[in-house]
Amino acid sequence: MSSLTAKEIASCLREEGVESSRLLARGSGTKKPLWDLEETSLVEMSGFTGISEYDPSEYVFTARAGTKLSEIEQVLGEHGQYMPFDPPLAECGASLGGTVATGLSGPGRIRYGGLRDFILGVQFVDGNGVIVKSGGKVVKNAAGFDLPKFLAGSMGRLAILLELTFKVFPKPEDFLTICFENKTLADAFDQLVLASRSHWEPDALELEADGRLFLRLAGNSAALRLRAESILNKLKNGFILGTDGANEYWRKVSNFTWNGNKARYAKVPISPRDLLRLDAAVNTVDVECRYGMAANVAWLSWVNDGTTKQVDKVLRDLELSGLVLKGHAGETLIGHRVEYSIQNRVKAVFDPENRFPPLS
Repeated sequence: MSSLTAKEIASCLREEGVESSRLLARGSGTKKPLWDLEETSLVEMSGFTGISEYDPSEYVFTARAGTKLSEIEQVLGEHGQYMPFDPPLAECGASLGGTVATGLSGPGRIRYGGLRDFILGVQFVDGNGVIVKSGGKVVKNAAGFDLPKFLAGSMGRLAILLELTFKVFPKPEDFLTICFENKTLADAFDQLVLASRSHWEPDALELEADGRLFLRLAGNSAALRLRAESILNKLKNGFILGTDGANEYWRKVSNFTWNGNKARYAKVPISPRDLLRLDAAVNTVDVECRYGMAANVAWLSWVNDGTTKQVDKVLRDLELSGLVLKGHAGETLIGHRVEYSIQNRVKAVFDPENRFPPLS
């Protein structure tokens, strides 16, 4: 379906004639496995765009779901503000609604929290075709269920997002990145653990499988140099990246081009204790891997269908779950799957007639 108004989207869900196929919102289409589903009609949100409210003095904005992240970042930047959780794929055209639907955050999540910590309000259409508003434009919402957080990461299976309200922060004066080159991943992991428990307040901690650790600092330019010297005196094999080199690295991380644009990649939530055993396991298959957010997420990338089955088995054996963000239809979820009763109960409330695709 081409771009519609909010009332037209709600009307579609109330029409009896579309019951044979489920409805799913699509923004910019940057995450194909999540919307390329059989027996599903797409509701195009690419025309449902624009920042509807923004008062820089309040550090809050409201934008329609189809609005591109790059547009929002540009407007915020003009007022010295930003989204600290580093929403990925902005340069690839990702939309705000798609980012919320997938619950994606970037490297900055470790310092200030992820997407769920910044979303304040949401307007959506539920499975009954009713337009619902929840939350607001202040940090302290009224008591009750925090529906915006329910919808973050729901992959469009509970509702069609219309408008979203976020809090934002002042953008730091400067950023500085230190790269540590270690002989082994285990050595780099030890550094990561020390840095994450330190008083240095890292803005980001990203770990490469070859043993490189990238530590980003944010704040006052002069103070950053002093903090960097303290860190380099404590941790070995480090050096400060130049501005161009640092920008290039973080751009690759954000746009998922670190993998050479391989055909598939997936997000695997982990805890730091999972890192080394996961790395050992994926080394047995043809997979490129890196670890983000202070070893709280693994990013896996591979080329062909046969490897997909191998990755699925590796994750099942380790009782880890993955969300495929680039690949073919039907590859949305891989690895270990746990179905909680609360999921079905929430689905029944938002979508009692199953007008949207199933959660799994």
